[in-house]
Amino acid sequence: MGRPVCANLVRDGYVVTAADVRAELVSMVAGWGARWGGTPDEVAAEAEALITILPGTQELARCHAHPLQRARTSLSGVVISAPRCG
Repeated sequence: MGRPVCANLVRDGYVVTAADVRAELVSMVAGWGARWGGTPDEVAAEAEALITILPGTQELARCHAHPLQRARTSLSGVVISAPRCG
């Protein structure tokens, strides 16, 4: 779900910086016009708004227990964390 969201945000004119554990996605993301941000912490540190799309609740729990949690409190935008449903 994260790839279509990224592509749609870029298509709609938003500046998107993406991060993923799968480094092979760099060229795909760059092809859409998004920037690759490295680690989630690096992306969050520069973000005005943060959207996390994770495969399940275990990954969501790990993300929110991680130092990324500290970055969430300094964002001026909204933080959306959505595990895949179903």
